[in-house]
Amino acid sequence: MYRLMIVDDEESIRQGMAKSVPWSEWGFEVTALCANGQEAVQEIERNPPDVVLSDVRMPKMDGLELMQWLNKNHPEIKIVILSGYSDFEYLNMSIKNKVTEYLLKPTDLDEFEEVFRRMKTVMDKEQQTRKQQNKKDQLLFFAWLDKLLRGRATTAETEMFVDKAEEYNVFLENSAVIVLNLDQKDNDPNTLIHTKNQLAQLASQQGAVQFFVSSEDAVTGIYGTDVDSDLDYKELFAWIKTVQQQVRSQMGVSVSAGISELCTEMQMLPQAYEQAKCCAQQNVFCGSESIFRYSQLEEEIPQREAYFRTEQIEQALLNQQNQQITDELQRVFSLFHQHPLKEYRYIDQLCLSCLFELSRWALQYNVRAEKVLHRSAIAYSDIYSCHSLDAKCIFMTNVLDCLQQELEKQRSSNRKSSSVAYQVRQIVDRDFDNNLMSLEYVAGKVHKSPAYISKVFKNELNCNFSDYITRRRMEHAAELLSHIDHPKIYEIAAQCGYADVSNFIKVFRKYHNESPSEYRTGLLRGLQ
Repeated sequence: MYRLMIVDDEESIRQGMAKSVPWSEWGFEVTALCANGQEAVQEIERNPPDVVLSDVRMPKMDGLELMQWLNKNHPEIKIVILSGYSDFEYLNMSIKNKVTEYLLKPTDLDEFEEVFRRMKTVMDKEQQTRKQQNKKDQLLFFAWLDKLLRGRATTAETEMFVDKAEEYNVFLENSAVIVLNLDQKDNDPNTLIHTKNQLAQLASQQGAVQFFVSSEDAVTGIYGTDVDSDLDYKELFAWIKTVQQQVRSQMGVSVSAGISELCTEMQMLPQAYEQAKCCAQQNVFCGSESIFRYSQLEEEIPQREAYFRTEQIEQALLNQQNQQITDELQRVFSLFHQHPLKEYRYIDQLCLSCLFELSRWALQYNVRAEKVLHRSAIAYSDIYSCHSLDAKCIFMTNVLDCLQQELEKQRSSNRKSSSVAYQVRQIVDRDFDNNLMSLEYVAGKVHKSPAYISKVFKNELNCNFSDYITRRRMEHAAELLSHIDHPKIYEIAAQCGYADVSNFIKVFRKYHNESPSEYRTGLLRGLQ
């Protein structure tokens, strides 16, 4: 509804127009009735309307004088002149004083409706334009304020916007920066930013502070007082608790708050912003709806062994001792409960250091932690998105569980490989004198592929399959050559699995650095 003031020196006309015209149907509400321009001026100063419907001829201050005064002091107020005189002078004066409409008495209801409906359409468009412009101006202001808080605002930008701060209920001196932090955050980025915008809007509606979402997605506001007044932190804490109650009630979420130390001048705001962000993160240590002022935070990390005992975790992973792993995680995380820290990222760094050390250790078991986590859609950086100690503990538990499963898988595979390699060696030791001995021969016996047999044999026995057969055959050949009954060379070749005597002699020479005959002659000389 647009507010309408009726000005006429005849009370019957004033009352008649106020009561007989269906103003509300046309989008207007009569908020004041005045007998002359002088009364109208006094009322306008107290409660300005959107539209003034005025007669021309009135005592003390007539309609023309009222028009001139409005045009000078309140150009935003629309003027409708209602007169019983059609004198050109009045019409001319109306045009000069930017009168919106000019009606001649007597005026019927239809003409009234046409004029005011037309005027409402114009005013609606103007209002929409103003809202859009105000929104644009507000966005530009908060974009500058965001830069100011991050220490990136230029001098030219600051000169342009600094004088508008009070319009947006922002105090740049004798103030404290506030950051509101959602205790539980949605994983969907679009939902999260929508929730933060809702939070900023709702918190702003509680008065005292105008909040906005910074480029770092922090719901931020600046609380301040007049320069001559002290900042009442007790009052500020109480106000934030009221905001928390409203947010919980209307949005169904909980928020924690961080408050900076006092900024006595604008140049201190970037430091204060960092302080407030740090304080808002203390819900990690102290739970939902925590409120901290920067001076309340502790410098030192918790004592009493605030580190992970990775050697114990390694042994527990190998032995599948889940309870020992759980106990170690709980031991470390319990040190940080109710322990607000200025270095609030310390717990994240502690977790990452532990995981990096474990990842290096796991390499000896052919386990690459990064690949294991990738298969499970887990990244080390996910620790930063865990907004409570319990969530961080669950993250660590999940990572260690993935590592443990992969370790067991690899060890099981190794045991299986060792078993296959042992079977293969038994077959080779038993059948090496068979000239059919080959990878394919053994693979058929253990029902594995030749390539798999070759790989397992090499990994487990540190020896190539063919080299092992050659060694067994050459050792057996040397034994046969030492017998007193002196078997023939071709007989020894056959007994060692060689169908081709010349090939046997070639391999023997390469292995023993002399031919079979030379080897036997040397043995006989040694016996004499």
